[in-house]
Amino acid sequence: MRMRWLLAALTLALLNVPTTVAAQHAAGLKFVGYFSGNENGCPNGGAIYSTGEPATYSFICNGLNAKGSTFSSFEEAVAGLPCTLPNGTQKAIKLAISKTGAVSLNCGHPPRYLDNQDGTVTDVATGLIWLKNANCFGLRDYTTEAVPAVAALAHGTCGLTDGSKPGEWRLPTGVEFLRVTRAAAQLGCTGSARISITDDAGFGCYNGGSGSSFVGVLTGPYLGAGFSLEGTLYVPLIHLTYGGDLVTFPYSVPGHVWPVRSATK
Repeated sequence: MRMRWLLAALTLALLNVPTTVAAQHAAGLKFVGYFSGNENGCPNGGAIYSTGEPATYSFICNGLNAKGSTFSSFEEAVAGLPCTLPNGTQKAIKLAISKTGAVSLNCGHPPRYLDNQDGTVTDVATGLIWLKNANCFGLRDYTTEAVPAVAALAHGTCGLTDGSKPGEWRLPTGVEFLRVTRAAAQLGCTGSARISITDDAGFGCYNGGSGSSFVGVLTGPYLGAGFSLEGTLYVPLIHLTYGGDLVTFPYSVPGHVWPVRSATK
């Protein structure tokens, strides 16, 4: 154990970390992430580490002439750090850190989708909770089948273990569908055969389910929540391609069913 501590202290010394920091925190050293460019006193980029409890964060610079720096305000330290999305877009990192020291390196926003491990997935951007299985019901007529099926959806059906009750689920509106598809289209997730939703991280396309918590997602058509106008029922029907192809019909139509509910039941 002592040898491991000495090796950690020596490594920090070689990386230009002040010896007081190394001596005080070597045993609790945690890697946070990398950054690049001339930032935070590091002309050639470097790495971020956390030490101690409560945590103190340190920049470890690349290069022989670099000088490491320490900081206690994480929000102040990471402001403006550069990062690159998979599609080449340059953004400023906004890292999020919890009290336990867990860090999310996500190029400006948290993950788009979170698997709740109870048959549901939360859209972090909107707060809406989606059924994890996007094809639990198959093709249903809006009025006679889809609406009653969604109204009866509850814990114990469609893989749900969330404690939800009948009446808490509904069909998403056309706008709610488009908030999902348009975000994906901005990343290039569009075309006749590409489903316009992102992976969980929000950086890539659904791509057959790789990196996504959702299962059974189809190109469509999916039924949106119907609405009444001057006594006529209008039913949105959306294809999850081309960034969301939405058409509204003045009568009941068949489509696939992908229910949602609010975050608070």
